[in-house]
Amino acid sequence: MRNEYDEDILEKIKDFFAPSGAPPKNFVDTEERVKGFVDTFSRITGDKVKDIYATCMQEGGEKSITLKDLWVFSERYIMLVEAFDKVESFRLFSARKKISSLRVTTEDYDFNGNHESFRESSRLTLEFMTSDRMLVEREARGPYCPHLARLIRLWVLPNLE
Repeated sequence: MRNEYDEDILEKIKDFFAPSGAPPKNFVDTEERVKGFVDTFSRITGDKVKDIYATCMQEGGEKSITLKDLWVFSERYIMLVEAFDKVESFRLFSARKKISSLRVTTEDYDFNGNHESFRESSRLTLEFMTSDRMLVEREARGPYCPHLARLIRLWVLPNLE
């Protein structure tokens, strides 16, 4: 089961790396790595990928943005790839009613979902505990805040027990 994802997933990958529209120099290698994990997810779960989320780090300017971790979502499962650029491992867990507690913190960010509501100084932090006691913490800054806000609305809140 190869390439079981919507074509707009590739566009979402590009959006994470280039909110301004210009992908960084390392984008091609990273895109292939993301596709590899997405394909692995589809083969293991048998599910079609519905969404992705990436935590990005900006080091020394827009052309050196790196992906810190990757989330892949289907209707039934979530895959979390931590230390994306260093390790070939991931966690896979159920996406259904598995979140037992949730904490969201904002700083200089309007959580109303308006894509234009962020500033470079904006921060959005998500912490949640799964029912099997896995603690997940993620932070977004600046233009990545709307992506994390979308993840919270579409995937985290619906799965709160």
